[in-house]
Amino acid sequence: MALETIGAQIAKLRKEKGATQEELAKFVQVSPQAVSKWENGGVPDTELLPKIADYFEVSLDELFGRTLTDYKNLETAILNRLLSCETDEMIGVMFRLCLAVQNAVSGGTLMKNYEEMLHPDVNRMYSAMQTDNGFTQMAINHLPYFIIVPDDAKNQDLLFDKVDFVAFFELLSDRKTFDALLFLYKRPSNKAFTPNLLVKNLSVSYEEACDIIKSLHKYNILSVTQIEMDDETQEIYTFEPNPAFPCLLLFAYEMIKPSKGYFGYYANRRRPYFG
Repeated sequence: MALETIGAQIAKLRKEKGATQEELAKFVQVSPQAVSKWENGGVPDTELLPKIADYFEVSLDELFGRTLTDYKNLETAILNRLLSCETDEMIGVMFRLCLAVQNAVSGGTLMKNYEEMLHPDVNRMYSAMQTDNGFTQMAINHLPYFIIVPDDAKNQDLLFDKVDFVAFFELLSDRKTFDALLFLYKRPSNKAFTPNLLVKNLSVSYEEACDIIKSLHKYNILSVTQIEMDDETQEIYTFEPNPAFPCLLLFAYEMIKPSKGYFGYYANRRRPYFG
């Protein structure tokens, strides 16, 4: 596509997005008249092209009407898009890419309705795919996440190999230990502490605090440092947060408060999940 005909592509992308000329103009920081001029045969300044591509969430190639059909080129485009992100926007861009992946399950309609799903009054919505080769699940709004799990017998063997799930869940079922975990996840992880911190903030005895710390250390949630102070050896602790715990709470939430609101659901799984 020649630069002279890019206006037609801008008009096409804008209509597909359901945006007005005014909305595009505001994002790019030009006048609505400038957008109208582009769409009627004018040409945007070249320095505006990346901003226009960002608005439509497409590559510059796609902005010029060139379709990415080669898988390797697609991987490269995704890599370059992420490398160009500021750190604080990378997660948001990654989530949009996951939305694009899950969009295939909805027959291409998920992305068209995504902005509407973010409205506070919209019930929690999911998209999922379940096959014998693995599964995906995505919470689109309200506690959003995306997970993809390739599935084979070897993975199941690893999952249950010498892992005492019951002991771990028994630990979490203890209210004081659970409260201690939540407390530690809410404070800066680089701040050292002693059992007295838990005594002060959780209304537990010193002995209970020591037992909680011992239990958490068993699962490498805490690291221990010995220091010499007042001619005595004392132990101080540093919290080592594992992102798996917030994930565990997310999926426990799914078990406790399941939603039936699916936007894009594909299931032809015949194999049991375990066994």
